[in-house]
Amino acid sequence: MHAQVVPLPSLGDAIELIESYFNALHITMPFLRKKDVFQQLERLYSDSPPYSGLEKSQDLFQLHMIFAIGCLRNARRRKDHKATDHYATAMGKDAFLVNIPAYKQVQNMLLVFVFATHHDVGIANTWEISRQTMRICVEFGLHSRTGAENNVLREQLRRRIFWSVYIADRFGSQNLDRPVAIQEEDITIELPINQHDEQLEAGNLEEPELFTEVSTLIRHVLLRRLGTNARTALSAMKASSFPSRSQVAKDWNHQLQAWYDSSIVKNTPTNAYETNEYLDINFHRERMKILSYLVLPIGTQDYMTSVADLWQYMHSAHSILAAYQRQSKDGHLILNWTCVQDALKCGFGILYCATSIPDQRQREGTGPGLLRSELDAFVAALQMCGDILSHITAQWYTVRRHANAFQQMSEAVLNLIARSTRIVTREQTPHVEHQSLDPSTEEIIQWDFDALDATLQLSNTAFTDADWAELFSVDPIPNLS
Repeated sequence: MHAQVVPLPSLGDAIELIESYFNALHITMPFLRKKDVFQQLERLYSDSPPYSGLEKSQDLFQLHMIFAIGCLRNARRRKDHKATDHYATAMGKDAFLVNIPAYKQVQNMLLVFVFATHHDVGIANTWEISRQTMRICVEFGLHSRTGAENNVLREQLRRRIFWSVYIADRFGSQNLDRPVAIQEEDITIELPINQHDEQLEAGNLEEPELFTEVSTLIRHVLLRRLGTNARTALSAMKASSFPSRSQVAKDWNHQLQAWYDSSIVKNTPTNAYETNEYLDINFHRERMKILSYLVLPIGTQDYMTSVADLWQYMHSAHSILAAYQRQSKDGHLILNWTCVQDALKCGFGILYCATSIPDQRQREGTGPGLLRSELDAFVAALQMCGDILSHITAQWYTVRRHANAFQQMSEAVLNLIARSTRIVTREQTPHVEHQSLDPSTEEIIQWDFDALDATLQLSNTAFTDADWAELFSVDPIPNLS
């Protein structure tokens, strides 16, 4: 179905969609104020005082984008394509980028960014959107304290807007391993005051030790800053010895743990972004990124890692999947491309550890293969990943090929383990603790691939090299024959 221009919804539907918007990614990126949005709503629906031109177009753009995002959060509205209709309507407004104040330009770009992250077709390159938005911030000085507003509420909004862009930029650059749009030393604007707007308006600038409407924003700014600095430090050590890299990674993991321990979580969460699971997902995602500098080959012939680091990497991947599974059961799972990327990255990471741990044990001389309980843990983790991907593909058809690729890779890896790995006794790996193990005899591992296939319920059509390259945006290997 093609998108079409649509009128404003009924007032009741409009309020419902606005509430849906503010209960989603807004929790982490609060670049709009709810009070301002409802003032826009009142102006448009009452037309009192009458207004037109650029100001009205700006209101229409932002509200239709909010309606579009709100529709994506509602299963019924998502199915009837109202989200793309509101998006198309917003794109027809001439207020999208030009002849409006800088902070409104940034808000408009961020609305497009949020919609793109939640739409299954992926209507735009979110990394490019975040970079372009940061350029606007820098051009108009939103990154600098020298442009601070005298009014505390306007300055608070200015900070909320910039740091929302910062989160988008840092997340994209770290996730895609691309350069950041602005260096840390060039940012001088302060963090928002950790207080509700109503309290700031009343003159109460004291920051309470409780969850406020900007707590998650501040928490994630600190996480993205930590992640950026860790990435910079570890990237500069690719030629360093493994023990040196290991110590630096350990130091960054300690800082990451301190961030986690100091984070405030809402006592009674009403959406995914206020839950402990959301905190856990972000913690373990960052931990996997730090550990990747220790467990993934870095292009050197003297590649080294350790079984302990591989197990930590596996543990974080499993923890992310478990958190998404709990969100799914609680009704808090939000479909977006971050969720898809996390599920696939964790799934492939688990497969990597399943093959690397036996190899590393052989290099270390600590015994071949995996214990039965370890193999069971890998299979359970892969099935959990399959469950999550199945839940996603039931609603996002565009992810089916990605899920199918994961299924085929899982079978290939498990087949490899089944051919080359035998169960070993506890005595052969005395440094690993496990609950139970039958030490009587060794046996070849047998996998129930029918059960694994049933979990994903996907096509078994084999992927070609070109399919893999297209799906994961990698350059195909040239034919040198």
